[in-house]
Amino acid sequence: SCLQVLDISRNKIKELTRISFASLTDLKFLYLFDNMIVHIEDDTFVMLKDLEALDLSKNGLVDVPPEIFNLPNLRNLYLAENMFGNRGFETLEKVSKPIQAPLKLLSIAGNRLLKIPDFGILPDLHVLNISSNSMRELTPQQFSPFCNLKKIDLNNTAMERCKCDEVTRFLFKRREAELLSYFYCDATSSG
Repeated sequence: SCLQVLDISRNKIKELTRISFASLTDLKFLYLFDNMIVHIEDDTFVMLKDLEALDLSKNGLVDVPPEIFNLPNLRNLYLAENMFGNRGFETLEKVSKPIQAPLKLLSIAGNRLLKIPDFGILPDLHVLNISSNSMRELTPQQFSPFCNLKKIDLNNTAMERCKCDEVTRFLFKRREAELLSYFYCDATSSG
């Protein structure tokens, strides 16, 4: 029960339940990268009050467990390369805002997202990875809740030329954020 780091990545795990981590209340770092997780039972992570990093990347998740946004010490959250789409983040509507998790790093890359999900205000967020998403509905206003954003990864992100120019101007002129990579402005789009 004193375990602080648990890496069970690449183990073909398909499901997580309430009892999966119930006895590991001291856990600070949990890595579940590259499994086959398609279902996480409600309240699976609720007892992990000391959790600082959670990696659920490269699984088959279609929705985000809402309790992770209420973990009081969660700073790094990796949700890249799942099956969320915009529908997968509908669980955020059930979470009271501002969320309790003091996220500093958030990776939602490669999830077929059209826009940044509504996380509410994330004043501690420094790094945002939204690469490899279509982001056809991305606007400068979606970056407004991230007051202290320092690094943004937009690699392999395509959008219409006008929206692309608008977002680029906002990020370069109004923010002191570093773009980790540039995104592709679709010159063939109308408008």
